[in-house]
Amino acid sequence: MMRWAAVGVLCVLLAAPIAASAQSSPPASPPAKSSNKAGGAGIARQEYLLDAKARAAKLASRRFEAMDTGHKGVVTRDQFVKYYEERSAQFASRRFDLIDKDHNGVIEQAELDAWKAAHRRLKNPTASPTATK
Repeated sequence: MMRWAAVGVLCVLLAAPIAASAQSSPPASPPAKSSNKAGGAGIARQEYLLDAKARAAKLASRRFEAMDTGHKGVVTRDQFVKYYEERSAQFASRRFDLIDKDHNGVIEQAELDAWKAAHRRLKNPTASPTATK
């Protein structure tokens, strides 16, 4: 639980400068489109970075609004912890449902083994399905 809280604090702290820089200086002119190696239209590095900063700022703003349940413009420690505990619980619930293939409310060893093998293959496509770590 503390690890998730620390990750959340880190995300908020990292997103704050992005949000500030995205708000403080709009681009002087739209960046030019570039061509990629395949000859098609691509995206210029600066345009990509500006778009990524704008998306990060928007996401950070939505996350802050979700945490600020009192709508006072501040997030208390309790609000922050509750937000990330709820997100962790949602993640755990979705993960459980993915592993529990027959949806009987329990994870059998065979289901866990199958899930591990499938994810091991995604990380290392050459790994055999019967290999163990």
